[in-house]
Amino acid sequence: MAELTTLADAEARERALPRRRADVRAADDAVTAREAAAEEAEAALAERPAGRIPLVEARDAAAAAAGGVDAARAAVAEAEATRLRVTELEDLEARIHAARDALDARSAAAVSAVRHEAELRQRKIRGLAGELARELEDGAPCPVCGAVDHPHPAPSAPGHPDDDEIERAADARARAERAQGDAAQALSAATARHEVAQAALDGITAETAGTEVTSRAARLAEAEAAGGALRAAEAAVVAHDAETERIRARRDDARAALSGLRERAIRARELLAEDEAAVRTVLAERDADEHATDDADTADAPRVAALVADRAAERALVDRLMALAAARERTAADADARAAELAQALAERSFASEEEARAAALPPAELEAVARRVAAHEREQAVVAEGLVDPEVASLTGAEHPDPDAARAALDAAQAAARASAERAARARDRADRSASALARHDAARLESARAGDQARAAIRMAEVANAVTPENTRGTTLGTYVLLRRFEDVVQAANARLRIMSSGRYELEVSEEREATSRSRKTGLALQIRDHVVDRVREPASFSGGETFYASLALALGLADVVQAEAGGLQLGTLFVDEGFGTLDPETLDAVMSELGRLSSDGRTVGIVSHVEELKQRVADRIEVRRRPDGSSTLTSTVS
Repeated sequence: MAELTTLADAEARERALPRRRADVRAADDAVTAREAAAEEAEAALAERPAGRIPLVEARDAAAAAAGGVDAARAAVAEAEATRLRVTELEDLEARIHAARDALDARSAAAVSAVRHEAELRQRKIRGLAGELARELEDGAPCPVCGAVDHPHPAPSAPGHPDDDEIERAADARARAERAQGDAAQALSAATARHEVAQAALDGITAETAGTEVTSRAARLAEAEAAGGALRAAEAAVVAHDAETERIRARRDDARAALSGLRERAIRARELLAEDEAAVRTVLAERDADEHATDDADTADAPRVAALVADRAAERALVDRLMALAAARERTAADADARAAELAQALAERSFASEEEARAAALPPAELEAVARRVAAHEREQAVVAEGLVDPEVASLTGAEHPDPDAARAALDAAQAAARASAERAARARDRADRSASALARHDAARLESARAGDQARAAIRMAEVANAVTPENTRGTTLGTYVLLRRFEDVVQAANARLRIMSSGRYELEVSEEREATSRSRKTGLALQIRDHVVDRVREPASFSGGETFYASLALALGLADVVQAEAGGLQLGTLFVDEGFGTLDPETLDAVMSELGRLSSDGRTVGIVSHVEELKQRVADRIEVRRRPDGSSTLTSTVS
C-alpha cells in the first residue's frame, strides 16, 4: 500500500514537471523584465540632471529679465507724473499770459479812473468860487469875507461837478484799484507757481517727457513679456521635475517588486528540483540495473507507467488513492493557478507581496468615490451610446454627399461670429489700455498729491498754529494778535506815561491775558485791566466812569500816536483832534488833561478840541466858534491870529 502511494505520488510529480518548468521560465522572464525596467529607469534618471540644466538656465535668464517689472512700472508712473507736470507748466504759462493781459487792462482802467477823479476834483476847486456864490443871499454875510453886500459874485463854471459826481468817481477809482490789485495778486501767484513748477522740472520739456514715457513704457512691456517667458520656463522646470519623480517611482517600484519575483523564481526551481528528485528516486529503486535516470524529461514517464501496469492487481486499492491524489492535484493546480494569477496581478500592479497589496487596499470612502467615478463614466458611455442610436446618426452610411452652400453659410456665420468676437476683444483691449493709462495718470496724480501734501504739511501746520486753530497753540492767540500784543504793550506803556499825569498817579493800564467779560472773542492777549493804586486792586474797564473812560481813551490814543511816530521812520503826527468828552471831567482832572494837551502843543503838535464846555473858552486862546442863528443858519468866528 505504501509502495502504491509512493508510485502514485511519483506519477503525479512526473505529470507536473512540465508545469514546474514553465513556472521557472515565467519567473525568470518576470525577473528579467523587472531588471530591465529598473535598469531603464536608472539610465533615464542618470540623464535627467543634464536635461534639467538648460531649463534652469532658461528660467534664471527669464527671471533676471522679468525682475524689473515693479521698478519699470514705477518708472512709467514717474514719467507720466513728470509729463503731467510739464502739461501743468504749459497751463501755468497760459495763465500767466492771461493774468498779465488782465493786469495791463485793469492798470489802464485804474489810471483812467484816477485821472478822471483828479480832473473832477481840479474842476471842483477851480469852480469853488462860483459854488459859494450860488449860496450867497442878500443881507447875509459871505462865509469867506463876512460882507453882507455881494456886488460881483463869481459866475458858475460850465460843467462844474457836484459832490455826488466826485464821490461816484472816487468809488469807481477805488474799484479799479482793487481790481488792479487783484489782477496783480493773481499774476504774482501764477508766476510763483510757475517758478516752483519750472524749478521742479529742471529743464524738462514736453518732448523729452513724452520720449521718456515712451521709452519707459517699452521697457515695461519688455519686462512684462519676460514675465510670461519666466512663467513658461518655471512650468517647464516643474514638469521636468515631476517626470523625474515619476521615473524614480517606477525604478523604486521595479526594485521593490524584483525582490519578490526573485524569491518566487527560487521557489519554483526548488519545487522543480524536488519533483525531479522524487521521480528519479522511485525509478532508481525499481530498476536500478536496467534503466538510467539521467533524462527525466523523456524516459521517466514510461517507466513509472510500466511499474504501475505491473501492479494491476493492486489497482483497486490504488484507484481510490489516485482519485484522492487527483483531487489533491486539482486542488494544487487550482492553488498554483490562483498563485500564478496572484503573482501576475501583483507584478502587473507593481506589488512585491500579498501583504503590500492588502496594505494598498482602498478604504470604503475612496472605494465609494471610485465607484461613483465609474458610474459617472458608465452614464457618459450610455449617453454616447444613446446618441449613436439616434436616427439621424444611425442613418448615416458614410456615402452622404456634402452640401457646400450650407457649409459655406455655416462658415460665413462662423467667420462673422469670429469677427464680432475679435471686435469685442479689440474694444476690450482698448478699454483695458485706456484704463491702464487712466490708472497710470491716477497713480501719478496721487503721487503728486502726496508730494504736494508732504511739501505743504509743514506750512499748513504752521498756518494752523499761527491762526490758533490747533491745540499746539495753548494760548489761543493768532500770530497777528501776538504781534499786536507785543506792540500793544508798547502802546500801553506809552499811554501810562500820559495816564499817570491825567489821573494824578491813580490809574495804570495793564495788559491782561484773559479776554474781556464783554468780548465774544476767544482770542486772548489784547484785553486791558486798570490798576487802581489808591485801593490797590485791579478794575475792569467797564467800571470806569464817563470821564475816566474819556481820559483813559485819550491816553491810549496819545500812546498809540507816540509808538507809530517812533516806529514810522521819521513820520510826524503833527495834528490831533479831540472830539467832545471834556464835559465829563471834574475840574482837577480837566486841568491835568489840558496841561498834557498843552505840553503836546508846546512840543510842536497842533491840538484841536471840539467841545461845548464853556470853561474851555478861558483855557484856549485860539478858537473857531460856530454859533447858530435864530433863522437856522450859523455864523463862524475865529480868534486865530
